[in-house]
Amino acid sequence: METQDKTTVQWVQDLIAIHITRKEAAHRLYAIAGNDSSMAAKMLAAEKQSQQHLPKLLDELSSYGDGVAADADRNNQYMLLWNNTLAGIDQLLPEDAESIFKQMEEKLRNIYQGLLEGTAELPPSFREILATQWNQLSAGS
Repeated sequence: METQDKTTVQWVQDLIAIHITRKEAAHRLYAIAGNDSSMAAKMLAAEKQSQQHLPKLLDELSSYGDGVAADADRNNQYMLLWNNTLAGIDQLLPEDAESIFKQMEEKLRNIYQGLLEGTAELPPSFREILATQWNQLSAGS
């Protein structure tokens, strides 16, 4: 994932949008996969985890004041996978829901890893949030 083309504000906004989407995706995929699914607990945990990550990201975003842009990037791999899934969500089988959830979680971990390993200059406060959330995301995989 290329990190040099975006500002810190854009990355924070992107992650907020991703976590809002992740909550919805986990909830909807859980409804398809069912509570007997091998991924059910992870789906519920992902929904809860994103709910917990959002306040930190929103606090970080608020520190930028007027630098906040109007829109987040909806064309990253994570969002594209979810948008493609939504087109056929009514036809998904439980095993499809599990597979898509796994793919989405992998894409999210890749985004965090790319930001942490990237060459972009990110403020220490944002790096700390990324590192903490990355550790939590990795623990759930």
